[in-house]
Amino acid sequence: MAVGSLLVSGALVLVASVLMRQGTESPDPPDSGLQQERDKLLAEVARLRDTVEQLGSQSRDRIQGLEQERDELSEEVARLRSVDEQRDRELQTMKDNTELPPESLVANLTRGLVAYYPFNGNVNDESGHGNHGEVHGATLAEDRNGKSGKAYSFDGSNDYIKALGNFPQNNAPEH
Repeated sequence: MAVGSLLVSGALVLVASVLMRQGTESPDPPDSGLQQERDKLLAEVARLRDTVEQLGSQSRDRIQGLEQERDELSEEVARLRSVDEQRDRELQTMKDNTELPPESLVANLTRGLVAYYPFNGNVNDESGHGNHGEVHGATLAEDRNGKSGKAYSFDGSNDYIKALGNFPQNNAPEH
């Protein structure tokens, strides 16, 4: 009796072959020790073949599941790309259709201006009219862009900024 091994798809499969006498269809005369060893090897080969088939089936099922998941994720990625591209087009359309105000409008913003507080770390009026503010409890803080000293934080109960100066009363025009 000769025994060989062959590596197939990552699983070790034992292959047992029984030497046949030339010209006959039956194995060499039975030897009880050899017959038992042959039967054990054939049983092991059958068990390993079943194990390999089972592992192969499990692997094919897992691969099929992963391929299906990949296909679903690819569809979702394509859908999200399409949504992103549509939003980019909409944003570009909005940018293209947004006009800057005419210079005359910007220039008119300063006519009648009584105070200008640019939030640059203090409450000083930079309009040139001297209508500075007075801080009561509020503290300098970061603005929404993370720039420090560009905003004030109020506690919600008694913090405020009082505007001091000569403001027009009752919507009276400025002199």
